[in-house]
Amino acid sequence: EDLQGTSFVRVILGEVEVRRFNEVQDAVAAAPFGCELRRVNQDQRAVRVALFARAENVSELSAMLAPSGFTQVTLPAYGKSVAVRIDSLHKQLKEFVAERESLLRAVEELAGKRLQLQAAYDYFYNERFKLSVASGFAVGSRTFYLEGWIRTKDTEALRKKVEESGLRHYLEFREPVEGEEPPSSLENHPVVSPFESLLLAFSCPQYNEVDPTAVMAPFFLVFFGFALGDAGYGLVLGLLCLALLKFLPMTNAGRKLTVVFLAGSVATIIMGLGLGGFFGDIIIFKPLFGINPVEQPIPLLILAVGMGVVQSFVGLAISGIMYSREAGIIAALLRDGAYALFLLLAILALAKDYVGLGAYGDIITYALIGSVILVIIGSMHERKGLKKLLGIPAALYKIYNSIGFFGDVLSYSRLMALALGGSVMGSVVNQFVRQFAASPNPLLGYLIAIIIFVFGHALNLALNLLSAYVHPSRLQYLEFFGKFFEGGGRPFSPLKVKYKYTNIISKREA
Repeated sequence: EDLQGTSFVRVILGEVEVRRFNEVQDAVAAAPFGCELRRVNQDQRAVRVALFARAENVSELSAMLAPSGFTQVTLPAYGKSVAVRIDSLHKQLKEFVAERESLLRAVEELAGKRLQLQAAYDYFYNERFKLSVASGFAVGSRTFYLEGWIRTKDTEALRKKVEESGLRHYLEFREPVEGEEPPSSLENHPVVSPFESLLLAFSCPQYNEVDPTAVMAPFFLVFFGFALGDAGYGLVLGLLCLALLKFLPMTNAGRKLTVVFLAGSVATIIMGLGLGGFFGDIIIFKPLFGINPVEQPIPLLILAVGMGVVQSFVGLAISGIMYSREAGIIAALLRDGAYALFLLLAILALAKDYVGLGAYGDIITYALIGSVILVIIGSMHERKGLKKLLGIPAALYKIYNSIGFFGDVLSYSRLMALALGGSVMGSVVNQFVRQFAASPNPLLGYLIAIIIFVFGHALNLALNLLSAYVHPSRLQYLEFFGKFFEGGGRPFSPLKVKYKYTNIISKREA
């Protein structure tokens, strides 16, 4: 009420942009009636002001200030004077400060019981989870009914458990029926199972689809080692992974990913020895593969693309095997086998002069034409009746679309780029190391050289490690899986306790 003025003089509160404050001042000064302007406060955006004018001039003054962007502010009616309100706010502030200090003390007390609270959270979370699952049962006055998915190999164990319970029951197992979408259970050898995390990062296979983990794993390791391509980096990565597995408590997913990198470190050591890399060229030795990435980039490119050809044909073979389950071996050979033969002969026709088969050029050409005919026959075999004629343009389009296959193969050239980039970067670091090590001041020179060696190669390892994980993964997901894998399934997730803060270790480890 104090800020509204009196019956004769009214108070107008408002704000205006800083850049337009002068316009408001000019408008007030030019008013044909008496009024007063007071600046209350200001920030970078706006100026807040108080205007005093006679009650009968308020409407006219507001109209004069509107073009200047003046915005009137109406404060809430507190029903008390400003002084009383300020005292009340100070009291509330003191209460808030006291409450905050009390909460901080309570948090400090609870911090000492953090482990117990986390264990309690996991316990009650699982109790709540069990109740939520039970709420989905069909329950009568004396019986209840439930159904779910179980792996075939676990059926007898479940039957035994139910019989041991002593409860009267009826238990039935059946195969999935049409229209149902069973979950997918990934079951691989313990050596391969850590690589399931790479597959699930892309998608889970469908129930009736091939699990490509066992085939993908060796390719990923070879590509990982090729991209990182330095035995010294592989040694450091391996020691780091062993230390993490030994001293750092991890979830099952974390351990699996660490094991993947550990296996990748072994592949990196092998590929590094093959390409002659040990912390760049700090130690010079003859590459086991006879290829120096820096001096011989073309053979390195051929090797990378060659690995892509091999994996691409493996993908086509898996596609044929999957198709043979539906249509038979003959149909698979005519569809996928004929197409793979065409691609192989096309590669030989293009590279015959480089692989010493130039003298057999005519034979390769006739064989290529024959493979085209087989592709057409295979395409017609897929169709029935008059639709067989549609197989001819479909086969020709498939042959034309083989450009995509060769595009996929060329994508593997990124492995050469990664190997070459890491090798060059390591050599540059070593060049600086040698320069400082040969300085006139041996003590200072060797100290700077050691610092450059450690930080330079650590940075190179970190950057190339990221690339060696991302790009081989991409080659699996797009170029390899694109040949046969659809995905889109849902993983088999059996009813079991789940922990967020608690890690269960075996008695042997305890």
